[in-house]
Amino acid sequence: MDAVIDLWQANAFVSQGIRAIRSDNLLEAKEKFELALTISQDIDLDKDTVAMESNPDNAVNSIAARFKVQGSRYAVSQESPPNSIVDALSDYQDAMKLDPEIQIYGFQWNQICFFGAIQGISSEVLPTCEASVDSAPHHGGYRDSRGLARALTGDTTGAIEDFQAYIAWSGSPPRRKQQRQEWINALQKGENPFTEDLLKELQEQ
Repeated sequence: MDAVIDLWQANAFVSQGIRAIRSDNLLEAKEKFELALTISQDIDLDKDTVAMESNPDNAVNSIAARFKVQGSRYAVSQESPPNSIVDALSDYQDAMKLDPEIQIYGFQWNQICFFGAIQGISSEVLPTCEASVDSAPHHGGYRDSRGLARALTGDTTGAIEDFQAYIAWSGSPPRRKQQRQEWINALQKGENPFTEDLLKELQEQ
C-alpha cells in the first residue's frame, strides 16, 4: 500500500512539473521532477518518450521543446500577421535549442516559409524554406514556397528552378502549373510578377 501511495505522490509532482513547464517555469519544473524522484526512483518523468526518462534536465527540456512546437503548429495561418509568424519561428528555434532531436515536420517549416513570404518577411523565413525542402527534396509544394521566398529576396535563378520543380511535380494542379510558368516567363524577362494583388490572392489559396 505504501508503494502505491508513493507512486501516486510521485506522479502528482510530475504533473505539477508539467504544469510549470506550460507556464514556462522550467526551474520549478525541474524541482518538482526531482521531488518525484526522491519518492520513487522508478517514476517516468516523460511518458511521451519510448524509453523511460529519469533525468530531470532531459525531461524538462524535451517536454518544453514539444510544448513550443505544439503551440506554434496552429499559430501560423493565412491570417497571421508578420509578428505572429516571427514568434512561431522563434518558438521553433528555442525548441531546437532545448532539444536538438525535437521533430519539426516539413509542413510546419513550410507554413512559416509560405505565409512569411506573402506577409513580406521573406528574408527572415528563408531558412525555414530551406528546412522544409531539406526534409522532402521532391515535394513540389515545399519547392514552390521556397521559390516564392527566393523570388521576393532577389534570387531569381533559384526561384525559377523551384517553380520549374513545382510544375514537374505530379501534385500540382494544372491551373497553378500555368500560373507558375507565367511567373517564370516574367522573371526571365527581368519583371516582377508578385504584385500586392497577387500576394493577396496567394494568401487566400
